Formats: sequence, structure tokens, C-alpha cells
Amino acid sequence: MNELKRGGMGSKYVGTIERTDVEGGQWLLRTDQGVVYQLKDAPAALLVDGRRAEVNGAIAEGSFGLAMMGDVLEVQGHRFLD
Repeated sequence: MNELKRGGMGSKYVGTIERTDVEGGQWLLRTDQGVVYQLKDAPAALLVDGRRAEVNGAIAEGSFGLAMMGDVLEVQGHRFLD
């Protein structure tokens, strides 16, 4: 079982939702600071390429997505900013 690190429950990450074709397609959040997170357990409504959002979630320690494009962000909630 993965432990939570950096921010734990309820941390907010603001950025742009992106879709990549790497490893069959991955959904990412690229924060305003340029940090990239792979989205896990994201609801379908959040998965809109290019949409700005505030994502509430926790980063799973030791988790690496197939694409190895960044830490895995376990999505717990979101709201759109545009």
C-alpha cells in the first residue's frame, strides 16, 4: 500500500490538464510552477485537454505511472478555473 507524502490529504495543485500519447495515453496536470503530475482516479469530467483546474489530492510515495512522467497525484476533487 502506498504512503502519502508532500501535502497529504486535501492539498491543492493548480495548473493545466494535459493528455499525452505516451504508453497508450496518460492524463497529466502541469502546474503553474512547471511540475508535472500523472493523474490517478480522476473523474471523466476533469479529463479535458487544455482545461485549467485546481485539483485536490495526495501524491502517492513510491508510485510511478507507466509513462514515468512525474509523481502520481491521487485525485480527491477538483474545480475548473476557466
